[in-house]
Amino acid sequence: MNPEVPRLTVNMGPFLGLTFGSQCHATGSDTAMCTNIAVIAGARLAPRWRLLGDKLGVGFSTGIAWVSQSRSLSSTSWYDGQLGARYYFGHGGPLQSWIDVTGGAILAVERLATYQNDVGDTVASHSISDWAPAASLAVGYDTEMVHNFGLAPELRVSFFGLNHHVGVLDYGTQTVVTLGLGFVGFGFRH
Repeated sequence: MNPEVPRLTVNMGPFLGLTFGSQCHATGSDTAMCTNIAVIAGARLAPRWRLLGDKLGVGFSTGIAWVSQSRSLSSTSWYDGQLGARYYFGHGGPLQSWIDVTGGAILAVERLATYQNDVGDTVASHSISDWAPAASLAVGYDTEMVHNFGLAPELRVSFFGLNHHVGVLDYGTQTVVTLGLGFVGFGFRH
């Protein structure tokens, strides 16, 4: 008997979505630019090893996202890293749907450009960051386009436990809904 060798599946691609939760962004030394809904865009990389007759994938998911804000002096980036498992429905092949559950952490970074404060002093550019727990639930569909490579549309709902209310970094817990279109390779079986 030959034991089955785990196969690597790599999924990477862009996503676009909305984030729901209190966010305030810097307008100089103040955080007056507050919103409860913002547009988010980014990219995600998710390698997985297929096990148990191709029914289970284990691996990690990492992403970078940029949060839009208007009239703010800051730029906001989110970086997340999560371990997870993916269950594949049906038999391994060129078309396969899946559900994915992950958990890990997020790092929120707010970068401020050089500005003048209310009393006329120049404040040099700097960054402020905070981390929090993160979890995601996603559903998707792998579709092979050419031998061993394909597209994988997905719908992902993420929960980021950000809760920081100091200075220019002012966040509440975030619920993020994204649509992604990944490029997937190496995981198809014929």
